[in-house]
Amino acid sequence: MRYIVLLNSRTALIVLLLGNSTLSTVEAMPLETTTTIDSTYQLLESTHKSVADLLEAQGLEKSTAWKRAQRLFRSDNIEVKLQHLQTHPTLDLSREEIHKALAKRALYQRPLDLDSYASLVSFLQEMKSHPLDKDVLEAAQQITTLNRSLS
Repeated sequence: MRYIVLLNSRTALIVLLLGNSTLSTVEAMPLETTTTIDSTYQLLESTHKSVADLLEAQGLEKSTAWKRAQRLFRSDNIEVKLQHLQTHPTLDLSREEIHKALAKRALYQRPLDLDSYASLVSFLQEMKSHPLDKDVLEAAQQITTLNRSLS
């Protein structure tokens, strides 16, 4: 109601009643609890499990594979940073591609720093079979900026 020019008692009552009915419906709506923390935790656990399973498939013992997978995910907000990587429209990366690259990093015990542009470009190069183009490098810069803001 931005444009109320003149209000007489009748229109003021209508506006008041409409305003109250709208307000009561908003208040009556159930408050949704966000489960992003739970879903993010589940996503991270599933990523850990996928990486550990890939390492096991390559011949590592289960306990060693799990330790190496966990060691890879030590940085803060890693699940959100990986989500930035997976959901960026320019990169078009699947979870499977990311998991395979993560497993390779874990196998060779190479650290993963998604806050560093150089490290992220190196990680992307491992996943892509061709040289990275300008759009992918710009996407890497955007993701690095997002990830640094989380740290």
